[in-house]
Amino acid sequence: PKAPMLYGPIDEQLKRPDSFASQLQKLLSIRQSSGLYASRQVLVPEVKSAGLLVMVHELPDGKGTQATALNFGATPIDETINLRAVQPGAVFDMINEKFEGSLSDAGDLRITLDAHEGKSLRLSETLPARA
Repeated sequence: PKAPMLYGPIDEQLKRPDSFASQLQKLLSIRQSSGLYASRQVLVPEVKSAGLLVMVHELPDGKGTQATALNFGATPIDETINLRAVQPGAVFDMINEKFEGSLSDAGDLRITLDAHEGKSLRLSETLPARA
């Protein structure tokens, strides 16, 4: 017998921006355009929240710095972490394509995440141009 499909046919999913396939396509596009696949991890800063993991990566070809923030916990997180080794500037949510805040001159970055949420943040002296 034919196995049931968890998310539906791919061609139908790609017509809906909120589908699994469309979201995966967007993530892979961001990964490719930023060069995240070829980045070098430069920092895993200390955090206070037990469910929070932050990883900082140097993107290739002078494309800047990227931070992945993941909340593995069941409660929201609102925490300020220090990335003093990173150039201060704008923080851009790469997935939702919006300004997220700023990295201060002291290297302080505010991370806000809902339960079981993750963000991919581009840390830049200026906001990147939209593709």
